[in-house]
Amino acid sequence: MIIDEAYELLFPGKTSPYTFTLDYSARFKGYNANVRKRGRDISFHLSSKWKTVSKEIVIGLIQDLLIRILHERGIKSTMNIEMY
Repeated sequence: MIIDEAYELLFPGKTSPYTFTLDYSARFKGYNANVRKRGRDISFHLSSKWKTVSKEIVIGLIQDLLIRILHERGIKSTMNIEMY
């Protein structure tokens, strides 16, 4: 799954203790997205417009949302986040 790949690139060598879900929805305007964390479940909700964007840019978006939801500090920006 693209979220597992994004997590592995963001935290190399760490296994994720979280269960991820990814949903696309037309209810968002533009290229909006959000993330929710409940216990060990993290849900990503992306606008359906993200389906046509390249995989590397979507990985950057997911990594940016992961940093925000997990409150990680000191993580250097990845190439994918820069492309996003």
